[in-house]
Amino acid sequence: MYSLNHVGIAVFDVLAAAEEYRRLGFCVSQVEEQKEHGVRVVFVQLENTCIELLEPLGEHSPIRQFLEKKGPGVHHIALGVQNLDRCLSGFLTQQIPLIDTAPRLGAHEHRVAFMHPKATSSRVLFEFCEPTQALLPGTNE
Repeated sequence: MYSLNHVGIAVFDVLAAAEEYRRLGFCVSQVEEQKEHGVRVVFVQLENTCIELLEPLGEHSPIRQFLEKKGPGVHHIALGVQNLDRCLSGFLTQQIPLIDTAPRLGAHEHRVAFMHPKATSSRVLFEFCEPTQALLPGTNE
């Protein structure tokens, strides 16, 4: 079973975008730099999910390439899963095209993997996230 974890939105300036969301009354996190992924991120908290604002870090950032090609906007939809290894194994068995065939560490130390946009007719980039145990629903930590 999947749940909506977050929606990723590419922006040129994450601090300016965060300020816009604050002015609208949203609760916004501090900037988190993820050099290994080539991004700076800020999370906008909603009642049951969040929005991830992504700014490119460096010339080779996939977010920079996205912004140059498409401009600011929705970059990906992240779905929460309980067992990312089993999820990826099922995709590989079905020969579903993946960007990541093994999990990697993402924001908040979630294990993440991306499905290739060509996997669906909608051409949406899906990220699959396995939250750390403390962040799973129903825990008190």
